[in-house]
Amino acid sequence: MPAFLVDEDLPRSLAVSLRDRGRDAIDVRDFGLRGSADAIVFQYARDHSLTIITADVGFANEIAFPPELHHGIVLCRFPNSVAAPMLVEHIIKGLEALADEDLRSATLVIEPGQIRLRRLAPRT
Repeated sequence: MPAFLVDEDLPRSLAVSLRDRGRDAIDVRDFGLRGSADAIVFQYARDHSLTIITADVGFANEIAFPPELHHGIVLCRFPNSVAAPMLVEHIIKGLEALADEDLRSATLVIEPGQIRLRRLAPRT
């Protein structure tokens, strides 16, 4: 399983919970990236070989964030009404369900009751 960079739009407890389960995870707020543009967060993740976990659909834009340049993006799509502890558990269960998958150049979408993995299409 990859090392993760948790974006600021998700609970701070997500990185802690991932570490408690033996995963490498850091939170953007702990590395001076709070409020940074998506491009800066993306570059940081790229420079440090981190998979981004975010609720920001902008990271799914393959023109702005080409799949061949990243180590994976996990897009979490949950209603705002989901409490932080439940949201963290849903995300962790989704990640654990695909623990053996290589997320490089892939976008993993975790939604209530559904997980989708989209891989980089081969170039012709």
